Amino acid sequence: AERARPAFRWGTLWAMTAKEALLGIVQGLTEEEAEDLIDLLNMHEDPDELTEDEFAEIRKSRASGDSRDWDDLKLELGL
Repeated sequence: AERARPAFRWGTLWAMTAKEALLGIVQGLTEEEAEDLIDLLNMHEDPDELTEDEFAEIRKSRASGDSRDWDDLKLELGL
């Protein structure tokens, strides 16, 4: 069952600031949705920064031996 989202809209008749509207939206998020939103905001601020999920994939790949270090890759590619 999907839960209903609060109907916060920026610029409605409610005399609400952008921060108040944002706070209302954030309070309705699950913990997982909040984490995803933080990742999205961080990527907007620094698009080259990896998310926690991306770091987890890198750690998983390294642990399985399914990765190479940068120097080996450069050597293989002739860089």
